[in-house]
Amino acid sequence: MSDLAKSRILAHRGSWNDSITKNSREALSRALLAGYGLETDIRDLDGKLVVSHDPPKTSDDIISFEWLLDFYVSNKCDGVLALNIKSDGLATIADDT
Repeated sequence: MSDLAKSRILAHRGSWNDSITKNSREALSRALLAGYGLETDIRDLDGKLVVSHDPPKTSDDIISFEWLLDFYVSNKCDGVLALNIKSDGLATIADDT
């Protein structure tokens, strides 16, 4: 088996034990501090980028993309970041008529 660096293994929505903590600040920071890479979704909300798998609502506990980047840099993380950029309703369906 090849020697795969921990930083190249992606923690899907962070390191979590139950579905409630997926994509939480705790799960994201736990994965990065453990030396793993991270796969997460980025969406737009009210003109800002946020970490969210599903379309976010202003009542959700919002994690800004800026927080994620600041955490990554300030903690000298070196894991791969795989960012899935999602947005609903940005494009209209072309009418071929």
